[in-house]
Amino acid sequence: YGFIRKTRALQHFQIHQLNLFRTAVRASGDLV
Repeated sequence: YGFIRKTRALQHFQIHQLNLFRTAVRASGDLV
């Protein structure tokens, strides 16, 4: 149970990081 929770938390963290990255790319694209 703990392992599954940790895996889901890791997936959520990775998705959050990906969203931040895409937002940063979009912001830098608007600056250019």
